[in-house]
Amino acid sequence: MAFLMAATTTNADDVWVLQGFAFGQLTPALFYLWTGDVLLLNPNPTPATIRIIDISNGTLRATNREFVISPGRSTSVNREAGWSPTANEPLWVDHLDVPAGVLVESRISVGQALSTGGPSMGGVFGKVSFPAFRALQPAGVTKIHLGTDLEGIPSRNNVAVYNSADVAAHAHIEVHQVCDDSRIDIRDLDVPGKTVVQVTGLSTHTTGCLNIGTNYTYVAVTVDQPSLSWVSSLSNADPIKIVWGITSSSP
Repeated sequence: MAFLMAATTTNADDVWVLQGFAFGQLTPALFYLWTGDVLLLNPNPTPATIRIIDISNGTLRATNREFVISPGRSTSVNREAGWSPTANEPLWVDHLDVPAGVLVESRISVGQALSTGGPSMGGVFGKVSFPAFRALQPAGVTKIHLGTDLEGIPSRNNVAVYNSADVAAHAHIEVHQVCDDSRIDIRDLDVPGKTVVQVTGLSTHTTGCLNIGTNYTYVAVTVDQPSLSWVSSLSNADPIKIVWGITSSSP
């Protein structure tokens, strides 16, 4: 009886993670292959049940909506359930129910696929980690993303905006340079309900920032519905290859 009470009183948290499955041209014979996954570890003394509450950009493809992680064990969503929307969308958001204390990493690997078919090679160019959010950004409250640049490397920003409401939202995106907070680029977009949309190619080019360490940028995202946003910075010229990764795991 004591074990059953302990197993059923663990609080659960809402967790939102950005996921994806997409191709991009690398050479005439090769495509980049982006593949998302969610890594989880249960440090609790009782089993942890992971449930999917909702998925953006369509309906859930899988019929299995939950799985259990034993105490002290790790696993991933792709290994256990493979949650994705029925529509072939390049990006989507999983809204998960995760017991308190369970560690979560939202990750997207960069691999390659042959344009003529054949076996793909997942993750051969590395992987990136994205924040796993445990609360939505309130409507009308600006979300600031610092460090959205590659400093001396000419680059661009891609911004993914998730609208958690059932109705359409309007998103306003600005890129600012840190040296004087002036605006570099601006975008406005409408995001359908329960959908994530990515806008690409926002400039990170600073002007008039003469001191060392001041050609940094940040992105401000304001949405008129509860939302989430993610920013990725990409070189304008270099092929994608991640050789240095920083973990984003969080309880």
